[in-house]
Amino acid sequence: MDKDWAKVRKVKVGDEVMLCRYRKARGDGFMDEERLGLVGKTGRVAGIDPEGKDLSGCKIARIDIGDEKIVFWRIANLKARKSR
Repeated sequence: MDKDWAKVRKVKVGDEVMLCRYRKARGDGFMDEERLGLVGKTGRVAGIDPEGKDLSGCKIARIDIGDEKIVFWRIANLKARKSR
């Protein structure tokens, strides 16, 4: 399954993405148990905050995960489906 996904620098509204873990250098301390449970789930990009950035300057995307949840995730920690 992981072969169909690749790290991306840019995403747009409507893209299907997979949530990935933060790198330890970027602060896995921000990943609580609830967020760690979301790693590996897929969802659609519902919006990109034009002004919001995290401490390292990475933009934040709003992700809709089915009917269960809306989360905010760093764009650098998303994978998108490879085009065939």
